[in-house]
Amino acid sequence: MRREGVVLDDVAMISVFVLCTRVEDLGMGRQAQGCLVKMGLGFGVKVCNAVMNMYVKCGLVEEVRRVFCEMNERNVVSWSTLLEGVVKWERGGEWKSGV
Repeated sequence: MRREGVVLDDVAMISVFVLCTRVEDLGMGRQAQGCLVKMGLGFGVKVCNAVMNMYVKCGLVEEVRRVFCEMNERNVVSWSTLLEGVVKWERGGEWKSGV
């Protein structure tokens, strides 16, 4: 992308993470996240939320927590995404068996 002069802004990166989530390509999502780190680009709250959503959909709650804890700023979407992951992947089994 850089060779073609494509600017990596928040909108572009959110689109990458949304696409990785939809096609269930966690490897590409991790590469995109690593690319941001290598290039020294900041992680805005919206980009972090997209990364967290990708990890929630893949069942990687510890990764969701890691991203959440590293965020400089959080919003209601950040908290909701974290809670979705915990409820869906950590507590869901206990609640289902108790019903």
